Amino acid sequence: FPSHDKIPGCTGIGPKKAADLLAGCTTKEEYNAVVLKAYQREFPHCSFDEIVNHITIIGRLLWIRRSSDEMWCFNI
Repeated sequence: FPSHDKIPGCTGIGPKKAADLLAGCTTKEEYNAVVLKAYQREFPHCSFDEIVNHITIIGRLLWIRRSSDEMWCFNI
């Protein structure tokens, strides 16, 4: 785990590289597609469903709820 928060991400992708990867995105779908592609490169041995599950778990670890019925999800 290269990050200080111990939440695994993509090797070598920090704030600057992430900003560069996402620079042309204007919609949530575009952002999600770029994130999915980065995780597919990072975990080529995993299935699509495993990668989406991984991203969903990480997102839920990082998301701060604003109401008790709110739940973060990764949509492709």
